[in-house]
Amino acid sequence: MLFRALQYLAVMLLMATTSVLAAQPGGPPPGAQLAQELGLNASQAARLTAVLDAERAAMDTLRAERQRILGATREQVAGFLTADQLRRFDEARESGPPMRQRQPRDAQKQAPERKPS
Repeated sequence: MLFRALQYLAVMLLMATTSVLAAQPGGPPPGAQLAQELGLNASQAARLTAVLDAERAAMDTLRAERQRILGATREQVAGFLTADQLRRFDEARESGPPMRQRQPRDAQKQAPERKPS
């Protein structure tokens, strides 16, 4: 259990460090190291950078939308909770389990097995 917790912390630290280093001005352009590791030519590297830039912009949009949704939800909940309940609601949301990637409900249902024809 302790090893798993330390492993989780190490991954989180690595991700945070990578994000900070990538955001520093004057650093290599996004995907430059990956392009080098993959042995991409200049054309491929430029296309990779464009795709990664588009991905970053889309993720920024998603983060902004998530914040808007969270704010709207809190606003609605605040309309019927007491001050103490709202405080506890906020605490529960902040200290909840880390976000994990979930599949949509439809994807969780197993598709029927196909018989070879």
